[in-house]
Amino acid sequence: VRPPSDPGQAALLTELRRLVERERLAPPDAAERDGLRREIERLRTNVQERAWQHGGGAVPPPAPSARVLMDAVSAAPAADRPTIADYVDLGGEMHVVLADGSGLRLLRLARSDELRELAQRVRVDLGVVSQPVLPSAVRRTVLGSLRRGLARLDELLVAPIGCSGPLHVVAGGAWVTLPWSMLPSRIGRPTTV
Repeated sequence: VRPPSDPGQAALLTELRRLVERERLAPPDAAERDGLRREIERLRTNVQERAWQHGGGAVPPPAPSARVLMDAVSAAPAADRPTIADYVDLGGEMHVVLADGSGLRLLRLARSDELRELAQRVRVDLGVVSQPVLPSAVRRTVLGSLRRGLARLDELLVAPIGCSGPLHVVAGGAWVTLPWSMLPSRIGRPTTV
């Protein structure tokens, strides 16, 4: 097994392996087991996000020219014509470069820090509601928080682009792991990342 070329990723994986082994060796009733499981899950998420951010050493393909991109969008039948949304964080602001039936355009969406906070809250809420044993009152509260977070992300990231048909999201870093198809306006609509 070759270690990753990114030293930060290598350090995270080393710590993750250490904690997994510690959890494996802990007695079944050990009080520290729950804390270890939470820390292991946090590290796994960090490893995945860092791999997406740094590309795992892979070289991305060259970006298509604006003409090639618009030719591809225009070639699709009108009913199936996609909107391509490339989300870019620039100077603390989230922007989106859109390619759709109207052409190419750039929109400023929202402050990046607000979006990151919302996205993190949604990820945590999803992790909590995925637990098989959760008191119903806690589940209701967390589901409410999840719905509000998804609605707000939808309002800030998708509503401004006005896409009611197929959406292809181009995003980097932690934005790749955002549950785009769970945003209220995207439920039941083709959404690829």
